[in-house]
Amino acid sequence: MEGGEDGNSIRVVVRCRPFNARELAEGGPAEAALGCSEKSIEIQAGGGVSAASGKTFSYDRVFGSDATQGQLFEAVGVRLL
Repeated sequence: MEGGEDGNSIRVVVRCRPFNARELAEGGPAEAALGCSEKSIEIQAGGGVSAASGKTFSYDRVFGSDATQGQLFEAVGVRLL
């Protein structure tokens, strides 16, 4: 099995997604509270997360809300087969 970039066999992949209709109806923010880049997520001000705003978390790969299931499978799942 092929590992992550540093040779480890464990890779952490995250997919950012927008709030769904139920979450918005329950008072979730209309604007994104996350800043997603290729390998990190930054919690942004707003969205009721002010205490954690400005924190950045790093991962092996981060996919944005526009990523499809096919793209995730090609990037992550195919390696496992």
